[in-house]
Amino acid sequence: MDALNLSSQLVFEGYWYLPEQPDNLVAGILTYYPEDKIVLKLIGSFGHPLEQFFDKKTNDIVIYGRTSDSKDITLLQVFKKANFNWTAGFAIVEYICKYMIIGKHIKGLDEKCNYWANAIIPELSDWCPNNAISFSTGNENTNISFQTNGKEKCLLNKTAINDTTSISLLQEISYSKSQKEINIKQFVSIDISKNSPCSISELLSDILMFEQFLSVATSNIVKSSCIKVFDSNLYQDVDNVKRYKPIYIVQSRRNFKEIKAKEINSIDFLYSYSTIQNYYSQILKEWYNAPKEITPIRTHLIDSLERKRSFSSVDFLIVIQALDGFWSRFREDTYKRNNNLNAKNRVALKDKIGELLFEFSNIEIIQNANICIRACVNSRDYYSHFYAPKSSEIVLVGYELYHLTNKLRILLICCVLSLTGFSNAQINDIFKQSNSNLLKI
Repeated sequence: MDALNLSSQLVFEGYWYLPEQPDNLVAGILTYYPEDKIVLKLIGSFGHPLEQFFDKKTNDIVIYGRTSDSKDITLLQVFKKANFNWTAGFAIVEYICKYMIIGKHIKGLDEKCNYWANAIIPELSDWCPNNAISFSTGNENTNISFQTNGKEKCLLNKTAINDTTSISLLQEISYSKSQKEINIKQFVSIDISKNSPCSISELLSDILMFEQFLSVATSNIVKSSCIKVFDSNLYQDVDNVKRYKPIYIVQSRRNFKEIKAKEINSIDFLYSYSTIQNYYSQILKEWYNAPKEITPIRTHLIDSLERKRSFSSVDFLIVIQALDGFWSRFREDTYKRNNNLNAKNRVALKDKIGELLFEFSNIEIIQNANICIRACVNSRDYYSHFYAPKSSEIVLVGYELYHLTNKLRILLICCVLSLTGFSNAQINDIFKQSNSNLLKI
């Protein structure tokens, strides 16, 4: 199968059918709109035309397709819209699809096979620079030469994150040539491999976890631009070499276009691969094996990285609630034991923030932040409950609240990195080397 360009609109014409009705073929067109939606438009219907207006149970339907260029496609998690052409007597049915699987008919995302996956995340090539191609020019003559290591893929790092799963960093090269031009690209991707049968859903979960890891590292929300899954039973023999056919996993992402409106700059990364190279494997393993309770806190931190046109009190609440949750889940029990407090005793937010500031007080940026605990508590109470504040209370608004939110986000980053396995000394070194706007207080 030729490589798909998922950055441009794709159109597939063909016949479509339900797995349980393989002989009931309906002609239609599937259109993929980059960073937006996936729409299947059928000229006709899988059942009686009038039934399309009453049968709304479509989310669990699986649709198979065979395109005019011989591609097998599976559509999952679909929502149906139907119109009836009363003059012609047939229905025009549209399905809005969450997932488009190109290259194989599958029963569902949870179906297990001998799969492994490869994902391209554009920001990864900036975070972990690829040196697979060297470039040189001659002094006297205009000589341009490119040298590679002789392989299209080169293993940079392989980390076993648990007994069944490994994640590899790969330096890759792709090239094409014509009579007029030669195009050579180098990039870094990740491979996720399992030592036992797994589902596409499991692989997507692992990829999402890496996307979140990279989002924190780059101070930006990042997403894969191309996800390919390979099946050990789906290959061609070429000169006694197995060439595995890629199965493309495409998801609709209707809101991601706005997030990506601004190009990111590597200067703004919180830290790069070279900064943590010596302990990258250890940190990645900790990230994947962190307690499940950190998931909503980590999600709040990543949500706070979203590039927005304006700031609101909700942005402040996301960060302060994440700090509250972190302390309650991972620090409160120890604090109560050390202070002989009853398990039922409630710990005030001012004490939680104070304890976290003390825990990370040997990190220079936290020392210099001068976070006002009273302002944190009063502002949280006001924006959560919208009561009339007393004259003695400090409630921040506008730029002052924005400034406080940025400081608290740095404290939240310390919390997440600490739970991921970074020591305070390592966090301090990372912050010193970073030029990220997130660290500007």
